Amino acid sequence: MAKCHNCNKIINKKCPVLECSRCQKVVHITSACTGLSTKQLAALKAADNLEWTCNDCNLNSSRRKSFLTLADYEDEDYDISAPGTNYDLKKLLQDLKKEVSNIVTQEMRSVTTAVQYCSEKVDEFALSMDALTGKIKEMEKKITHLDNENKFCLLKIQTVEQRNAELEQQLMGDHVEVSGIPDSNDLDLPKLVESVIVRLDAPKEDIISVKRLPSRRTGSGPVLVRIRQESTRQRLISSARNIQITAKDLMPSLSGRDHQPAKRST
Repeated sequence: MAKCHNCNKIINKKCPVLECSRCQKVVHITSACTGLSTKQLAALKAADNLEWTCNDCNLNSSRRKSFLTLADYEDEDYDISAPGTNYDLKKLLQDLKKEVSNIVTQEMRSVTTAVQYCSEKVDEFALSMDALTGKIKEMEKKITHLDNENKFCLLKIQTVEQRNAELEQQLMGDHVEVSGIPDSNDLDLPKLVESVIVRLDAPKEDIISVKRLPSRRTGSGPVLVRIRQESTRQRLISSARNIQITAKDLMPSLSGRDHQPAKRST
């Protein structure tokens, strides 16, 4: 059986071999047996028209017929292309680089579009926030204005109420109320009030006006009498505490339950 010229091991049918084109020596297709690098062996396998010569033949020959017998450049990083091969590593790398560049460019475009969209949305959100901030400030100004107006109105109401109380106090200063006088259409109210004033030892000439007020409860309402002089008013109040006058005293024709007028300042 044939043996490898270099390792002297038996060559079987399963092991691929390489034959020298000059001396027909047979060796295993390995870097150890052929003296070729891995890249050189790959190129030699891929090409049909390349010949291989062993190291002994190369040493005895003054020239080399195949570039495969050149020094081992396995550690150097450069592309090897053999005539007639079905592929070009350099072109393959260029195509791969171009394809990767296209993919990266497309991805960058997608990312740029997404970033631009997000930027536009952020700008829209910022504009909306500015508009809302402006509206909020405007509403705060309106609320402050309304609050000031409300305070002014409350102050004005308090002033009016105070003035009204003062006017009522002034009104009470020259009036007296006479209660217990029946409400009748046939009754001469001013004349009856004059009689009451005279019985209470006050001048009837100080009477300015007489007015029937609405009833606060059931029965006849009180009579409001305006007095000209404060001294007359005080005399009426003082006399009313000591003198009791009934309606029957003023109107003898009155029948039924007696009515007692009561005099008080209002």
